[in-house]
Amino acid sequence: MDAKTLYAKMHEDSVNMDEANDCAVRAVAAATGRSYTDAHTALKKVGRKNRRGTQQWMTFSVIKKFGFVVTKINRPKKAKTMKSLPGAMKAAGYTGTFLVFVRRHVAAFVDGTVVDWSAGRHHRIHKIYAVTPKDVPVVPVAPKPATVPGVRAGNTRAYLAGRIIAKYGLAAGVTDAMVAELDIEYGVPNAVESRARLKNAWHAFRAFTEATK
Repeated sequence: MDAKTLYAKMHEDSVNMDEANDCAVRAVAAATGRSYTDAHTALKKVGRKNRRGTQQWMTFSVIKKFGFVVTKINRPKKAKTMKSLPGAMKAAGYTGTFLVFVRRHVAAFVDGTVVDWSAGRHHRIHKIYAVTPKDVPVVPVAPKPATVPGVRAGNTRAYLAGRIIAKYGLAAGVTDAMVAELDIEYGVPNAVESRARLKNAWHAFRAFTEATK
């Protein structure tokens, strides 16, 4: 079930149960793969009241009862808001399932997608927790690349710009479409910065091509 369909189903269940202020119920359900009803029932057992907010300890308690481990991770520097979250998490190498806390709200982030109405919005992120099965307690992170003297490999804007120039070739130049593509790939829109990085990448790629002829 895709994120949009899943959230729509949870919203339907919420309406049928005359619920409100139930972001934690939805987040628990999406993060653990359980139904909205299961998450609602479990949270009620640990003290949540209908149409009331949920304390964080209740959320974690139910997730653990469902057979998962909750581990706080270092928020990627670029993951400042829900809008920049997907790109920043991808760039940092984080995969899997997470709970993302913003002011008075929590959302599930599953396989690179925010399963919540806050997706794409500018709500500032406070904390991020990984949700993993008990038998896999380690947060799945992409292996770090081998170190190279003087530089640090990573999915930087400059690196992604180089990939885009290589993809389209020197004859394509630097277009508005390429600038937009780089903004999307990096996850933090900045057309001026992206255009500058693409131009630098174009010149570097040209020099490399000429030197290796």
